[in-house]
Amino acid sequence: MANSNITTSLRTITMSLGEVRDFYSPYDATAPSSVIETVTCFLVNRFGKYQPNLCFVIPKVFDMGIDGKVIDPLKGDRDEAVTGEMNIDFRSTKSYSPKFIFGDYWVSKKGTRCFRPKRPKEAKHLLIEVDWGGPFGGPRGQTQAYASSVGALYFRRASSNGGGVSKDYWVVPVGFKNRIVDPEIDGDATWEEQVASTPDYIAKYDAEWEYLREAIRFKDEVDRLVPELRGHPIGRGCYINQHLLVITGGNCPTIHIKYNQKGMNQLREMVEKIRSKEVM
Repeated sequence: MANSNITTSLRTITMSLGEVRDFYSPYDATAPSSVIETVTCFLVNRFGKYQPNLCFVIPKVFDMGIDGKVIDPLKGDRDEAVTGEMNIDFRSTKSYSPKFIFGDYWVSKKGTRCFRPKRPKEAKHLLIEVDWGGPFGGPRGQTQAYASSVGALYFRRASSNGGGVSKDYWVVPVGFKNRIVDPEIDGDATWEEQVASTPDYIAKYDAEWEYLREAIRFKDEVDRLVPELRGHPIGRGCYINQHLLVITGGNCPTIHIKYNQKGMNQLREMVEKIRSKEVM
């Protein structure tokens, strides 16, 4: 990224149009993302057989992770505590939960369906990606009729004619729950509680959002101490990712260190023991 403009704080980076195209092109080799630059943002268009057929509105300034890599605003999370509580039959054949991204969804004046990734506490909607299909049968995803009956704001069934690995894409409001009432079973009972304006999971994911962006303040110290760990058998396999410092080596169990004051104190203590030869 030779042409990139990196801020002095090292917290953000402004990439060129070519760099953003390169950043998102590996997403799907069969349907590479088309990226257009406007005055204030990049429009990442993901249209194709297995794509959501959405235009993602991405800011020009990207946040940086402690690993020196861009934090991808389109990288989602998986959490059964979020999607499992929606009371939606996603009909996924996969053993893991659907992936979701926080943001705002709307239809532009030109009729384009758009999604702008946002910080969890500021987001109005969730974009959900459900994997299904494959060679062993089982559930085959959902239908537009079911999604409409549930109240999805957007639904796309992205599948191949041969019935291979496919995806469903959903957009629902943050805090959504499919509120089913069966007169035969429920009688006159109704759902009394309202959808929470701020569901419990927002606090968790907003804290994670902030954590990834604040971790970079420890970057200089981590970069200085990690080589000392790697020079010792207990940390020979030490590596940095955006979420954790992972320390592996020798016969010691793997250690995960968070990028916060408690984690940094743990890292400093380990290095001091290596320096004083307390760890052999």
